[in-house]
Amino acid sequence: MNLLYLVAGDILTKKDSGVTLKILAKANALKDLGINTTVIGFSNSVEENINEFCSVKKINNINVFTAIENYLKEQGNKFDKILFRYPFADKELLELVKQHKDKIFFEHNTFEIEEAALVQKRHLKTLPFSLSPSYLSYWYKTNILKTNAEKEMGGDILKYAKGGICVTKELAAYEKKKCPSYKTYVVSNGSESDVEILKSNPLFTNTLKTFMLVGDNAPWQGFERIIEGLKKFKDKTVSIELNIIGVEKPSVQISGLPANCTLKFTCKSKNYFSDNNLQDYHLTFSTLALYKKGMQEAASLKLRDCMLRGFPVALAYIDTDVSENPSFAPYTLQFPNNNSAIDFNKVLSFYKSVSAIENYPEKIRELALNTFSYKVKAMQLKQILEAN
Repeated sequence: MNLLYLVAGDILTKKDSGVTLKILAKANALKDLGINTTVIGFSNSVEENINEFCSVKKINNINVFTAIENYLKEQGNKFDKILFRYPFADKELLELVKQHKDKIFFEHNTFEIEEAALVQKRHLKTLPFSLSPSYLSYWYKTNILKTNAEKEMGGDILKYAKGGICVTKELAAYEKKKCPSYKTYVVSNGSESDVEILKSNPLFTNTLKTFMLVGDNAPWQGFERIIEGLKKFKDKTVSIELNIIGVEKPSVQISGLPANCTLKFTCKSKNYFSDNNLQDYHLTFSTLALYKKGMQEAASLKLRDCMLRGFPVALAYIDTDVSENPSFAPYTLQFPNNNSAIDFNKVLSFYKSVSAIENYPEKIRELALNTFSYKVKAMQLKQILEAN
């Protein structure tokens, strides 16, 4: 099978981002299973070859979906199936899917209507006020009608697709609500298997060292829950250190922390594990405010990366692979998906229970490898593509 993996926008130009690494790793895993996979991105900013099977095409300020259609007119016959990382809805996307309805599988990673609304609101805040009809129309559509292109035509686009690959069961149900006839399949996110592993349990005396990996400064990271939790931590015999890696300037105010609690923000790093000496850390936090996107379930890349390195995880959502699997229970701490403060007494007790498990990093890694390595996920995807 010859598979084309399409990515609209500048995603692939951010070579060290978790999403780009995920796409490349997934393509590699599919190639190892005999699926000849080509990854093509379409960007306004750059044209380059990333490796022998992945490249970025510069679209020269035309509509990205028009650029994709032009490419498919020239090269489309080379491919048996198309896997398309779902972008936000657009009239040109609708026409594109109509033209290639027998080949296109969309890949879904978020609640598109809700995320489009958040993006639209953030964009509106960046625009200077104007009495122009275009600005007033955009303001009215965003704040009064509370609608967007995804809400208006997303369901119509899905009608013409071959099917949807969703990273959670919740997303599969969400897409079916948008389009009841849409065929959905669940293949959650994976992670690279050849990462370093913690060599031994890090020493714990009276300081609990924790960290959180983030891709951006999005509101659903839930930094405020951490800050409020640290403020309420009353145990003076223990210190808490928390390093949020991926954001230098937080969007929340940090004040009033106890003297024994430290919260710092660190810039992104390609080799974040070694650059931040994470082998000395005890546990990691995953996303803490997914409710702000109206979501209860996710398949976090960061969680998978950390568990493959042997870290126990505190999270505040249902993870597709982890939360309902009793084998993960000793190594995960589940918080509610709301705005309550993180209870660091529970975090401390959780780590003490994990550290009592002999060779726990190796056990977490083995469990993670068998559950969400890309080899496992690529096999699931291969079976879906070949059956349809």
